[in-house]
Amino acid sequence: MEKNRYAVWSSRLHHSNLSVLHYSVFFQMCRAHGVGFDIRDKQGTVFTLLECNRHENIGMVTIGDALQGTLSNFAYNLNAINQEITTASMQGRNNFMVNIH
Repeated sequence: MEKNRYAVWSSRLHHSNLSVLHYSVFFQMCRAHGVGFDIRDKQGTVFTLLECNRHENIGMVTIGDALQGTLSNFAYNLNAINQEITTASMQGRNNFMVNIH
């Protein structure tokens, strides 16, 4: 049986604080917030790690079976990541909120 799938994608998410975060810590943080991909259900979130000098950019694809839920998960993911890597002493520059609206 075929299922409809919806995807929300951004190839150029930027946050200056990503440069100080090791990828292993980034993925642990994502797992702690329930951000991941379920192979069996073929839905969830996949990241593309973009090689550049400062490691400040990532790509993110969120896949789901309902458009509203997929959009909500995309926004939740960006908000969770932003909250985890932004502190009062290290605000950082990002385009996360622009991608949500």
